[in-house]
Amino acid sequence: MRRSFENNIVRAYCPECRAYSKFVQAAGSSINRRPGGGRINEFFLFLECGGCARGAVAMVTTSQSSSAHGYLQEFYPHAVESLDLPVGVPEGVVKEFREAEQCAAVGALRGACALLRSSLEKVLLENGYTKKDGRLFHRIEKAAEDNVITGARRAGAQTAVRALGNDVLHEAWRVVEPEEYRAGHRYVQRVIEDLYDERDEVEKRLRELGRLKEQDEGESPSEDEAETGP
Repeated sequence: MRRSFENNIVRAYCPECRAYSKFVQAAGSSINRRPGGGRINEFFLFLECGGCARGAVAMVTTSQSSSAHGYLQEFYPHAVESLDLPVGVPEGVVKEFREAEQCAAVGALRGACALLRSSLEKVLLENGYTKKDGRLFHRIEKAAEDNVITGARRAGAQTAVRALGNDVLHEAWRVVEPEEYRAGHRYVQRVIEDLYDERDEVEKRLRELGRLKEQDEGESPSEDEAETGP
């Protein structure tokens, strides 16, 4: 998500290195055009990661004859910041979480936050926290009461994930800041870790509570009603 540009060098997240890298211009590789004969130049620069040599393309605009101090408009590959998930997480949860990351990579933070909320709801459903427990608010509280997620995860899930996701879905449009997305991103990852890092122990606890039996009866997350309250 965070990118910078100066002297034809882009600093951005590299999906191959899985780290912030310096993308440098390949020798003599750029295209310059002036749309509509105006004063603004569009430069398309062909770059490569200094760490792994992965190719990249940057679009830079400037009123000058050189791209070196222009404004970075577009950059590919998108900066998908992907967090590690434990082994054994259900496929649907993983895909929802990864799609949230893809949305964030292109700046669609409202969509990303809605998908993070959905990821949280889905992983709780997979572990037996269903509509029988009430709305998502109550499911998070129940998971904390059952000691399958920590109190810190409960607090973060309620504010940084559920409440923000509800704002996106039900309240007036507003900008979602990158820091808000990052907080929700981390909290969903950590809830998933609570549930799957020590899976045998968590499964044993859930079976004692009768949670996994409820899950096996089957219930689709799409059956849940829209939330307008807590």
